[in-house]
Amino acid sequence: MSFTHVVMFKWKDESFDAQAVAEALQSAVAAIDGVQSYVCGPDVNLSPGSFDFAVVGTFDDRDSFLTYRDNPEHQRIIKEMINPHLESRSVAQLES
Repeated sequence: MSFTHVVMFKWKDESFDAQAVAEALQSAVAAIDGVQSYVCGPDVNLSPGSFDFAVVGTFDDRDSFLTYRDNPEHQRIIKEMINPHLESRSVAQLES
């Protein structure tokens, strides 16, 4: 049963350039087993009220997601690159 993780971020400063975050996340996830697909990046601003950045990752199963979630490089990116700029965050997780 696959597991999909969706997270959306609002930045404190709308001018924050999150491309470095996207590149760091893509690099980190490339080294993690059990990732079926992974897309992340800044919102393209076509809809009013949208979040500033999103991550959608689909994993083989819950355990693969937990490996990603707890990965030291992923945790470093959250602590050093995301949290200092984070205003709010929303998460949804799905199994199929």
